[in-house]
Amino acid sequence: MFLEDAWYSSSHLKFYTHAAQSLGFGIVFGKKWAYDKWSSDCTHKIIAFLELFPIVLGVQMWGDSLANKLILFFPDNDSVVHVINRQTSKNKEFLCLLFQLVLIYLRHNILFKARHIQGKKNVLADSLSC
Repeated sequence: MFLEDAWYSSSHLKFYTHAAQSLGFGIVFGKKWAYDKWSSDCTHKIIAFLELFPIVLGVQMWGDSLANKLILFFPDNDSVVHVINRQTSKNKEFLCLLFQLVLIYLRHNILFKARHIQGKKNVLADSLSC
């Protein structure tokens, strides 16, 4: 029921995500990884939505391993950072993803926040998505 004392960063957890609008997305968590191409109905969505999607998917897939932790994500998209930190958005698509993310966090007792990272420093997940 209690959270751990220290914040775990993406680099400490080895949890990285990235999305390329025309290609797909990649997720890395330690030695586990996933990637996929976008379906044709996703390629028209804004890049911030596409960047949030692999974060939600990664937390959903590996939430048990993230349970009871304070997690600091480093997305390379300012809009995603804003949405994660505020836990709200005017965009209905964002809200759907954010709702899923919050439910996962509640289920696994995770507290989260985000800080921006430059895209050129997001090399590992970037190579999966491209």
